[in-house]
Amino acid sequence: MFDTSRIGQSFAPFTYEVQRNKIHELTSAIGDPNPIYHSREAAQEAGFPDVPISPTTPTMFSFWSNNRRNSGLAEIGINVTRILHGEEEYEYLAPIFPNDVLTGTTTLVEGKTRQGSGGHTSCARLATNCAKGAVAMTTQIQAKVYAEDVNIGDAIPTLTTAPVTHLQLVRYAGASGDFNPLHTDPKIGEMIGTGGIIAHGMLIMGFAGQMLSDYVGPQALRKFGVRFKGMTHLDDVITCSGKITEKYEADGETRIAGTIQAVDQRGDIKVSGTFVAALPHRHA
Repeated sequence: MFDTSRIGQSFAPFTYEVQRNKIHELTSAIGDPNPIYHSREAAQEAGFPDVPISPTTPTMFSFWSNNRRNSGLAEIGINVTRILHGEEEYEYLAPIFPNDVLTGTTTLVEGKTRQGSGGHTSCARLATNCAKGAVAMTTQIQAKVYAEDVNIGDAIPTLTTAPVTHLQLVRYAGASGDFNPLHTDPKIGEMIGTGGIIAHGMLIMGFAGQMLSDYVGPQALRKFGVRFKGMTHLDDVITCSGKITEKYEADGETRIAGTIQAVDQRGDIKVSGTFVAALPHRHA
């Protein structure tokens, strides 16, 4: 059962030095071929000082660096082999590059246990803050799209993936540090009733992040969040789409906001969410 007395508790701080090869591994596992994630030279040609992180990389910092993460979750009553990801949300405050040293803290901000016909379900919300010091988000890069070219109601170019494979899930587990056997061992899925192996929710969010990165660039994003709606199984083909819902000025930037979703070949929704991005002006 979930220990509600632990709400507000922070786990031990972690420190992580961003590694270029881990960015390459993670985006390769997602299937993102954008050369800025795989080559420093390609990134510099696009105007970055080094390889940038992809939109969903921040979740992996605690996996890569916090050796006590799973034991900390177990201490508050969470069985890590039975975790199903409910939602994920980012707020991007500054660019992150290889060799940056990040200090992070994860706090349990909400939790409860619900009783159902199949037993009890524990729900927990964790917040992780990572800092590398006061760095302004002012990197000058080649724009993917300009503010003048985007209007409310515009559709974001869709992204359709190759079928999800067992090999991809094993590669993603190794790249992300999320070794929950539910994503790689079919016996675990059969035991807990998921119908075999299911894909990492963060892999599906990674597909949506790839679509947004292709559209506005990885450092244009200011916020990105999704709710996980359904399980993705082997051989599913995921199509990501989105639409612009707002265009406004904030903090000296022209920003757009929109909705996104990812569906499988049957049209079943896997994730839905929102994003905010800042766009440059063509003649700024």
